[in-house]
Amino acid sequence: MAAAPKVTVLTLSWNKKFHTLEWLDAVGRLEYPNFDVLVVDNGSSDGSPAAIRKRNPSVTVIENGENLGYSRGFNVGMEHAFGSGADYVLVMNNDAVIDPEALTALVDVAQTDPKIGFVSGKVFHYFRSEELQTVGTERHPYLVAGRQIGFGEEDHGQYDEPAEREISDDVYLLVSRAAFEAVGGYDPEFFIVHENVDWCIRLREAGFKIMYAPGAKIWHKGKAGGGWSAHFVFYQTRNDFVLVAKHAPRTKALVAAVMLAAYLQPKWMIFRVRPTKFAQVKAYFRGQAEGIAWLLRHAGGRRARPDPVAADQR
Repeated sequence: MAAAPKVTVLTLSWNKKFHTLEWLDAVGRLEYPNFDVLVVDNGSSDGSPAAIRKRNPSVTVIENGENLGYSRGFNVGMEHAFGSGADYVLVMNNDAVIDPEALTALVDVAQTDPKIGFVSGKVFHYFRSEELQTVGTERHPYLVAGRQIGFGEEDHGQYDEPAEREISDDVYLLVSRAAFEAVGGYDPEFFIVHENVDWCIRLREAGFKIMYAPGAKIWHKGKAGGGWSAHFVFYQTRNDFVLVAKHAPRTKALVAAVMLAAYLQPKWMIFRVRPTKFAQVKAYFRGQAEGIAWLLRHAGGRRARPDPVAADQR
């Protein structure tokens, strides 16, 4: 019998160590026979690295010493994992709890075709455990990122067949070595928000497949676990424009910019951000200004991002 492929289970930590410790406990219950665990810490000030090592001394912890963002932080971890011989890396949010059988289900699907670059599965709400957050993402003709498939639905087996996806969320995402070597990691331009959409599009353009594995399950806290901080509001707003600038033709990108600025972003701003929270409101308008400026400079053309990690992190 062939040995099971080696998987590194990877998460990114930035304060809120209680999320990471709960994540670590769940990962420790995975039934897959050949995996190790890696945590990349983005300069936490709450003692996260020490707490992680105390909870499980066998876990590898990389301390960046500063907040490199979601994209660069995970890229550091993937560079380390694949450089240490991993066949796959399971990228995971640290505010999620994974089912013990999930990693086996992901690898089983990944092994059916060498052109499968990413695999994900069912993502449930942590606080409403039978309600789905996502089982994939549709592509929008103008905005690029479309609706979350299955969002808000009770799981009655309606998504119990494996399927190919155009875009997948990266609450958890199994990444093959071949895919990483071909397209690199996340684009650091995004820092956080829409980094997964950009990555999925680049992967498919390189000839790889993205698969959905219904046997894999995870429960994710998401914004319910962290809230809409000014930091998040800024990047959510800004990166809507960066995404369409990179992946929509110029005319469609300009139409999308009008849709975003005139209707869609004000709509979610009203429902998600309290006007009394001045820092959030300021972040929203700053994000719009920087995002529109980025789009006007780059719409219709894509900047190459050859480095999965900045040169000083290699």
